[in-house]
Amino acid sequence: MCSHSRNRMVYFSLLLAVLQCVLATALADVPKLINHQAYLTNSTGAPVTASVTIVFTIYDAPSNGNALWSETQTVAVNQGVFDVNLGSVNPIVLAFDVPYYLGIKVGSDAEMAPRQALTSVSYAFRSSLANVANAVADGSIGTSSLANGSVTTAKLGVVCPNQYYLQYTTQNGWTCSAGTPGPQGIQGATGQQGATGPQGPQGIPGHDADVSSLTQQIVNLQSQINNIEQVDSGMFSGDGGNTPNWASSVYDGIGLRSFTQHVKFNKSFSKSPNVTVALYYLDETPSSDAFAPKNIQVGVAATNITNLGFDIVVSTWATAKLWGAGVTWQAHGN
Repeated sequence: MCSHSRNRMVYFSLLLAVLQCVLATALADVPKLINHQAYLTNSTGAPVTASVTIVFTIYDAPSNGNALWSETQTVAVNQGVFDVNLGSVNPIVLAFDVPYYLGIKVGSDAEMAPRQALTSVSYAFRSSLANVANAVADGSIGTSSLANGSVTTAKLGVVCPNQYYLQYTTQNGWTCSAGTPGPQGIQGATGQQGATGPQGPQGIPGHDADVSSLTQQIVNLQSQINNIEQVDSGMFSGDGGNTPNWASSVYDGIGLRSFTQHVKFNKSFSKSPNVTVALYYLDETPSSDAFAPKNIQVGVAATNITNLGFDIVVSTWATAKLWGAGVTWQAHGN
């Protein structure tokens, strides 16, 4: 195992607020949870490792306003990183049709400011696309889409008594009309067999084919809706002291080097989703070479994306020595 000294530590967080938030939602009807991931430091900027009590509150304004929901959780913070599901203690029963803001209070400290605005991902509790899918537009199903005999008088809401006939007028709609049928006529003699006529043209597709096509379109639309609504997220952190192959990949050596971590989605998507990755902290040891670049040399990317998962690739180059890094990710259907 190689040793190192942490000469420089870079964190990607809100200045002086000591808390970075990444919000995502579980979109299924039950449960309704908001996943909250953050990086917590003390007043000197050092990452916290402890079990702390945190109060989460949702307001209707960025300051002052009314507290609409609140819960208290005991959270295990490891090297500044923690991950909680809001609503797991006190269910969130809000319409999510107006802006909301999240307030966070750690231990006996005052609530942090400013409050965190809940972004559009949280408002996936109300999916306009899903609301539309519950209805079929007027006039979209024509006569050709109905099988013969599928519309009965009972379904029309009109049942005529004996010796009445069902008729339709633009003025009155479907009504029963009085009238007496005439007597059955005498059956005539059977005529001679006529000559066979020419073969007619190909007929149009039957009604069953039209209904089957419409059903398949509805199934395809529902599949697209399910994929668009699905969201998954998480975080990964690695360092030379605890992560296998990390030091040999991006700490030792020179030139272009990389470390790859595979991520498996909690639930597979119907097709490959969009994936976004971002650094939330970085620990780099500057090179002792006086001629080496003094800027930070690090990159992060999502590769090999499938409906089951993807690869996080952390890379560095030149003479940089990357001891540790933290990456957050979010995947959503398209």
